[in-house]
Amino acid sequence: MNKVDRAEELFRKGYNCSQSVFVAFAEELGMSEEEAARTEEYYRSRPCVGACRTAAEIAEKYLQRENG
Repeated sequence: MNKVDRAEELFRKGYNCSQSVFVAFAEELGMSEEEAARTEEYYRSRPCVGACRTAAEIAEKYLQRENG
């Protein structure tokens, strides 16, 4: 399953937009799905801000892992 399909599946299960995207990338970020969901839980009331923040956080964490 690709990340888009996984994020959509998570959204349909009740995660908000930012949680869905962040949790879809949990493995690549070295986190469990539960950890990723808790990380994004704060942003439930801020979906637009949360979605933008999620994209930036995924990129940041991915680059940190790639660069050591």
